[in-house]
Amino acid sequence: MKLLINIFCVIFFLTVIVFSVYSQNAEYTVRYGLVEPDTDPVGITANEFARILSEKSNGRIEIKVFPNGQLGNAIEIMEGLMLGNTQMGNLFTGVLSNNIIEFSILDLPFAMKDYTNAYRILDGELKEKLGELTLQRGLRLLGFLDWGFRMMYSNRSPIKTLEDLKGIKIRTPESSLFIKTYRLFGANPTPIPAAELYTALQTGVVDAYDNSLGSAAAFKWGEVTKYASLTSHMFSCGALLINEKFFQKLPNDLQEIVVASAEEAIKAHRGRVAEISKLSLEELKKQGVKEFNVPDMTPFKEAVSPLWDEWRNKSKEIAELMKLLD
Repeated sequence: MKLLINIFCVIFFLTVIVFSVYSQNAEYTVRYGLVEPDTDPVGITANEFARILSEKSNGRIEIKVFPNGQLGNAIEIMEGLMLGNTQMGNLFTGVLSNNIIEFSILDLPFAMKDYTNAYRILDGELKEKLGELTLQRGLRLLGFLDWGFRMMYSNRSPIKTLEDLKGIKIRTPESSLFIKTYRLFGANPTPIPAAELYTALQTGVVDAYDNSLGSAAAFKWGEVTKYASLTSHMFSCGALLINEKFFQKLPNDLQEIVVASAEEAIKAHRGRVAEISKLSLEELKKQGVKEFNVPDMTPFKEAVSPLWDEWRNKSKEIAELMKLLD
């Protein structure tokens, strides 16, 4: 965790220097909402994006990052983005899909094979198609920031087989696809906002959860977790969004700078997220996770195969988009 904090501190220090130089020139101020802490992979990138944008615009645009749910939970941040009260945010696809169901295909279990495959999909035609849908809701899709692959964590017993998930109370995001996934795994899914999970684990409201290694370490969930299973059953990503009305108020040169800054920040993010996952595994051990395992995922894949068929049958549009996952 020390290295993660060092990464954050360097970026934060550079951001402070840049803002001290350019802040007097700010013509536009952006409120950037996050539910994650600054030390989370997307929290680190949010601050880096703020620095890059300020530099490229010579301080004409200033981003103020609000981490740790200061602007509300994920659903509230999404509502703020659509209303324009919040100008930017990185929305987890599981939450975004409550408003734009097509984004849910990115959360389908075992949709992404590895990082190379995931980034090819996220930067391809699918990004363009999903971007058209966000524009219809008044949001512009600048790209995708990810947390890496999701793992399973438990306090009841190690999760090595489907049998170990039977009846277990597992926290899920507030997403119908996640809920259906864990029901097919045989678990008892319980939607809880990420900010409330630590207490839910402490008090036994839930016995288990899934998330990326980076987020689990950043939220310090390892302090209240006994077992971790390296399942990589879902790829965890979020859509980097800007309110379209705000974007259109910017002059053309600043619009181009926003897009270019987002691309640069995303590239830098992807260059470190896999390494952060490795470092986070070691941090989780320090926080208190006492056992790690790597299950055979073949039975898990078989269990959720009906979900793929169900999603294809939702609409012709979703079925066509799912072809872009191949």
